[in-house]
Amino acid sequence: MRKEVTFVNKKGIKKNVMVNITEEINEIIDLLDEDERNEYLENLYHETERERYHRRKYVLVNEITENRSNLESPEEQYFKDLEKKELTEKISKLSKRDQEYILLVYYEGKKQKEVAEKYGISPSALSHALKRIYDKLRK
Repeated sequence: MRKEVTFVNKKGIKKNVMVNITEEINEIIDLLDEDERNEYLENLYHETERERYHRRKYVLVNEITENRSNLESPEEQYFKDLEKKELTEKISKLSKRDQEYILLVYYEGKKQKEVAEKYGISPSALSHALKRIYDKLRK
C-alpha cells in the first residue's frame, strides 16, 4: 500500500513522502522509537527513490525547465515557475486515482499496460482516462 510518511532526515529537515509499504511493515514501524523509525523511513525513501530513478525512462519536466532556467531571463523564469505552480494545483484537484495515473505514467515512466494491469482495467480504458485527465489539466 502507498502511505504518506513523515520523517526527519540527517540534516534535520522534516520530509513528507509517499512510500510503498506492506501492512506488516506499517505495524512494525509504529512499534519503533522515533529515531529508529526516522532512520528506517529515510532508508526506505532513499531505496525507493533509487529504484524509481533507475526505472524511469523519461526526463522529468522539472529537470528540463531547471536546465533551461540558466538560459532564461528572470521574466521567462517567473512565468515558467507560475505555470509549474498552476499545474501542481490542478493535479492536486484531481481524484486520487487520476493523480496516481499521472504519477505512475508520467513521472515514474511506467508503461500504460503495466499501470492498467495494476488497476485491473484495459490499456485502452487507461488511455482514455489519461486523455480525459490531460484535457482537464489543459483547461
